[in-house]
Amino acid sequence: MDQPANDFSGSFSDENYWLLIEESPIGIEIYDETGLLRHVNKAWEKIWQANTADVVGKFNPLHVEQMEEKGVLPLIQKAFAGENVEIPDIEFDPAASGLPGRKRWLRSHVYHTKHENGAVKNVVVMTEDITERKEAELKVQTNELKYRSMTERLYLLHEIHRAILSMRSSSEIAVIALDHLCWFVHCKMSNLVLFDYEKEMLFVLAANENGDGAKKSDAAFPLEDFPIDTDFANGENYLMFDLQTAVALPPFMQQYQKAGCKTFISVPLFAYEELIGAINMVWDTPEMLLTENLAFVEDVCNQLAVALQQAHLLAAENQRRREAETLRTVTAAFATTLNLEQLLNLILEQLSHVLDYDSATIFLYENDALRGMACRGIHSPETVLNQLFPVDDDLFLYALQQGEPVCLADAGKDPRFFGWGETQQIRGWMGVPLLAHGHFIGYMTIDSYKANAYDAEDIALVKPFAGQAAQAIENARLYDQVQDHANELESALAKLQETQRQLVQQERLAAVGQMAGGIAHDFNNILAVVVLYSQLLQRTARLTALDATRLQTIVDQANRATQLIQQILDFSRKSLIEKRPLSLLPFLEEMKVLLGRTLPETIQISISSGSGLYDVHADPTSMQQLVMNLAVNARDAMPNGGHLQFILEQVLISSVDQIALPDMHSGHWILIRVKDDGVGMTSDVREKVFEPFFTTKPPGRGTGLGMAQAYGIVRQHEGYITCLSEVDVGTEFLIYLPAFTSQLSDTDHSDQATPQGENNLILVVEDSKTALDVIVEILELLNYRVVTAQNGQEAVEQLAANPGIAVVLSDVVMPKMGGFALYKMMQTNYPHVKIIMMSGYAQSHESSPLADWHEVAWIRKPFSIEELAQVIHSVL
Repeated sequence: MDQPANDFSGSFSDENYWLLIEESPIGIEIYDETGLLRHVNKAWEKIWQANTADVVGKFNPLHVEQMEEKGVLPLIQKAFAGENVEIPDIEFDPAASGLPGRKRWLRSHVYHTKHENGAVKNVVVMTEDITERKEAELKVQTNELKYRSMTERLYLLHEIHRAILSMRSSSEIAVIALDHLCWFVHCKMSNLVLFDYEKEMLFVLAANENGDGAKKSDAAFPLEDFPIDTDFANGENYLMFDLQTAVALPPFMQQYQKAGCKTFISVPLFAYEELIGAINMVWDTPEMLLTENLAFVEDVCNQLAVALQQAHLLAAENQRRREAETLRTVTAAFATTLNLEQLLNLILEQLSHVLDYDSATIFLYENDALRGMACRGIHSPETVLNQLFPVDDDLFLYALQQGEPVCLADAGKDPRFFGWGETQQIRGWMGVPLLAHGHFIGYMTIDSYKANAYDAEDIALVKPFAGQAAQAIENARLYDQVQDHANELESALAKLQETQRQLVQQERLAAVGQMAGGIAHDFNNILAVVVLYSQLLQRTARLTALDATRLQTIVDQANRATQLIQQILDFSRKSLIEKRPLSLLPFLEEMKVLLGRTLPETIQISISSGSGLYDVHADPTSMQQLVMNLAVNARDAMPNGGHLQFILEQVLISSVDQIALPDMHSGHWILIRVKDDGVGMTSDVREKVFEPFFTTKPPGRGTGLGMAQAYGIVRQHEGYITCLSEVDVGTEFLIYLPAFTSQLSDTDHSDQATPQGENNLILVVEDSKTALDVIVEILELLNYRVVTAQNGQEAVEQLAANPGIAVVLSDVVMPKMGGFALYKMMQTNYPHVKIIMMSGYAQSHESSPLADWHEVAWIRKPFSIEELAQVIHSVL
């Protein structure tokens, strides 16, 4: 083999080595340390299409410009400086150097040898033609891209189909599809919109705003803001290549211009030949989708449109089913309560399952106004609840007239909308009349903070709901009325039972009183004899001190018996009383002083009353006894002290409902309330409190006549008394007395000495022989002449036989002819003769009590000598 020229063989002395260089398929070029090309092999000549003679011995002789452009020459120069360098693959174009042939890919490696002192000796550049390899790699890459694109498309279709098959909602399908489309086309922002031609609105179903994944959206725009032209409506894509230079963009696209986006593409969505929406995509660069990718996106959009439409129809069907089920549930829920307040709140709760709303209110119609009865979502319920609102606004009147709901797209812009309280933020609004059996009973308002919240479908849904709600409200109202009526009946029944109880008690007490009155009459006759004979003995007999004491004891015990008999007579209402006008307030003030000396100091006594007069027609002595008995009863109930209250009230009864106790009549009454805070009474004790001889005290501590006497005194004054009591709380007696309105006058009662007679003739009529004898003896002692009779008929005979009779002293109850019959006869035949009636109890004749016989004087048995002398003297 020939050695290299220019004496370069000294550098490579091994023949085998040179043979390797020459026969190598890799192009080799060798430079010395000065940069002169010293040797190239045959492969190099083939690669670079050059002859050895043309390049050896020259500095960078071949393709210098192209090598500089490719950046190779500077790298080789670094190798001469002793640096290790890597030369990238270059695409060599022979035509650029004026040579024939096609472009080729070349891969070069640079090496250097050094002298012993470290200086570069030679630089060797090895170049390999890798065109076929590169083309194969590019083909593989292209196939990989195609395969990847196909895989991505299949994956995209698979995910969309899976979303469709899984019966997802329209918004969920939109999110999944949009998410994968954005990943496939590498866009910056995108969204999927649906058109609502009825509302003239565009609703964003899903959006990818910042490249971080698609999400559901509830944004909405007027449909006129979207660029729908004839081409787009016919299925052509809407393209905008440079948003930044565009002017007068539709409002929907201005958001992308502000975001700095360049390219905008909108692909229409057609379902069953109807334009239902669009998918919009934007990029930062003015690049467009590859044609095949855009075609694929269009195919996806066509399938997606059908899927969205089917999902929408399915959702609508499911919604109808849910609404029907909800209405069934609502109907069942409404049946769970008849409490009106609970029902109204339940209606608003169930409404939230039927319709989305931010707040809602139910008004009920009453007295030509609407009263707020229930609300939900209102931050200040007090602005609505129990407030009255007028019914003269146009929306309400329209709903009332038509009997149909009224719907507003934007209440804030509608001059007919009448707001109150927190209604400033309301946009979507619906007013629903509540009709039961064709009658208007109320009104329901439904509020949303979003405009266009409700449409015809919502109205169609709310109508049956409102009908169910109205019927439930009417049922609750009827139930309340029935309950009120039942309560009234129950109250009336309780009142009737109480009245029956009181009437039975009154009848029982009246029967006991009748019996007690008869017994008292006989006892009074007996006591009259005992008292009068005892007083005669005290006046006439010469007694030892011991006998005088014993006789006084008889008198005292007889007087005590007389007091007991008086209590019985008071209970039986047969006491002889002298009624006169009595002012209760000063009367009670005097009694307070008396009770203050009688009751323990531990008992506080108070009197309270309002303004006005508290006058009655009453016997002062009886009233004094009444107050004393009640005070003593309160004292016994408060062994450790307490508070005794006397409260005066004026009561006017003008209707049956106001009657407090049975048999009370309408008119003015004075109520005396006597309250203590003592031990109280059980119901059993309270039932018997007015019965004579009933007592809870131990033997020897009480007679059981105090409350019976109080009862009789009140009834004898045409009044009523009842008792309220609770154990450990206290007792209250309520005494109703007829009010007396005439002017009161003071009466002076002065004590007088025992007057004597002037030999006047007196007729004594008494059926009791013992009583008759003692009365005759006393009258003779008082200097009167006496004739006697034992019944009325005998008295008539005596009157005829003795024309000088000045006074008739007659018993009331006698055989053959009683005292009243005798009096009537005397009025006719002997009107000039005075008559004095003697009785142990009050009687009546032709419904007129003795006290009302104004020309009849009377004396109560048993009486003293002084009392008899006084009454005879008064009539003479």
